[in-house]
Amino acid sequence: MPPPQKIDLAETVNEDIADMESELDIIRRQYAGYPPFPLDDVDYDEDDNE
Repeated sequence: MPPPQKIDLAETVNEDIADMESELDIIRRQYAGYPPFPLDDVDYDEDDNE
């Protein structure tokens, strides 16, 4: 039986972090053209439950 392979934990963690950063970058680029939620358009005075 071959000896178990040693995995460098720091290398594995850094690869995982790089993958997450890449995915976040893709999401940021997808939503770059969208404006933030327009809170100014919400009418808080209009409440049907009164």
